[in-house]
Formats: sequence, C-alpha cells, structure tokens
Amino acid sequence: MPVAVGARFVATASAVATVKRRYSFQRSTTVVLACDSRRGGITIALALSLPDTEWKPLLLSTTDCVVVFSILVQGLTLGRMASHALERHAASG
Repeated sequence: MPVAVGARFVATASAVATVKRRYSFQRSTTVVLACDSRRGGITIALALSLPDTEWKPLLLSTTDCVVVFSILVQGLTLGRMASHALERHAASG
C-alpha cells in the first residue's frame, strides 16, 4: 500500500507542477489532492478485466485491500488534513 500511495503522490505532484505554470496553488495542494484522489472504481474494473490466470485472485485481493484502505483511512482523515493545511496557510500569510 505505501507503493500505491507513493505512486499517487508522484502522479499528482507531476500534474500540479505542470499546471502550476499557469495557475497559482497553495503549497499543500499536492498533499490534499494526492490523499483525496481515490480511484477505486477504475482499479477494480481493470483488475476484473484481467484474463483468468493463476495470478488473478491475488491481484483482485490486493486491489480490494488498496481500495478499502483508500476509502477508510484516507477518506476519514481528509477533512482534518485539509483543515490543518488551511490553518497553516492562513498563519503563514
């Protein structure tokens, strides 16, 4: 799961860096977006579309674990993290 979260952060940071040339963002934008970008539906659909092999049950189980982790842990902590980011931004200037 840390690999999935890390990959999500890298992908989000790349997208923000690309758009940052045109728009201004707070410093915490990447963190908030990375933690909120849950793509469980697409992930499960892709795992279900795999051909039947000996690896498919393992991949489906792993996918389910990542999606449940994303929804429960990241979904429940997003509000607190966004509030903290806004407080830090307001205090800095």
